[in-house]
Amino acid sequence: MARHLVVALLFVTTSFSCYDTTAIALRVRTANTEMDCVEVADGVFDREGFAVTPNVSGTRFYSPRASATTALALQWGIAVSIEGGPGKDGRAPCTFELQALSTDESCGIQCPLTPQPGYGDVTRKMAGLLDAAFSVPARRSSAADR
Repeated sequence: MARHLVVALLFVTTSFSCYDTTAIALRVRTANTEMDCVEVADGVFDREGFAVTPNVSGTRFYSPRASATTALALQWGIAVSIEGGPGKDGRAPCTFELQALSTDESCGIQCPLTPQPGYGDVTRKMAGLLDAAFSVPARRSSAADR
């Protein structure tokens, strides 16, 4: 079966900073799969030292795994919108949209997340690892193994 990968780069620019001022968003679309999209994404991010951050609505948000005090200081992570998966027909593609996001340093509680420039390398790495996870034929979701 041929593997298809679609990666789209979306650029959002910011006006001031002394590092890369372009925040990127990436899209990864897999070939039809029996694997569970969310389970695979959680495993990929977990192996790279990220944890799912609870209470972020509308997307999965993975932040660097750290102690409680360090995690509060980091204030960034990678938002991953996940669509697709096996469904009722048993096979369908997964689509992932990834973007590094952060909160404004001056914000207190319940801060909005905004695109984070300067994290393009880690976002690209995670997109590549997600794609690679679906190219391994032996990997199956626990639902598909039953």
